[in-house]
Amino acid sequence: MDERKNDGSVEVNSTKDYKARSPGILTVLQTEIVMELRRVGAQIDSLDELKNMDADIDLDDDICLGIIPYGLAGRLLAQEDSALSNYFSSLYDDKFGKYLRTYTKKSNQEIRPDVYNSLLR
Repeated sequence: MDERKNDGSVEVNSTKDYKARSPGILTVLQTEIVMELRRVGAQIDSLDELKNMDADIDLDDDICLGIIPYGLAGRLLAQEDSALSNYFSSLYDDKFGKYLRTYTKKSNQEIRPDVYNSLLR
C-alpha cells in the first residue's frame, strides 16, 4: 500500500490520497467494530472521530493490528483494484468474524421428549 520503490524509499506523491482518506475510513471501521461488539454483548463505549493519522484507535491491539489494516486496505483500493480490494475485504470480514466468535456463548442443550416418535423407536 505504501508504494515503496526498489531502493526502499516511499513514493509520497502516490500515497497522499491514502493519507487523506484514511482517517475517515478508520472512523467508519472502528464504529462498525464497536457496534458489532456491542451486539454480541461486549461493554464498550463509543469512540471519537479520527481527525488525522496521528490519532489513536482505542480498541484492542488484536483488532488494530490483525483486523483493521485489512479493512482499510480493502476500502482504499476499492476504486483502483477491485480484485485486490475484494481480497483484503474478505480477509477483514473473515478475521473480524473469527474475533466476534470469541464472544459467542455456547447454549445449553435441552432434552425434550420425542412425543411424535421421530426417531422411530
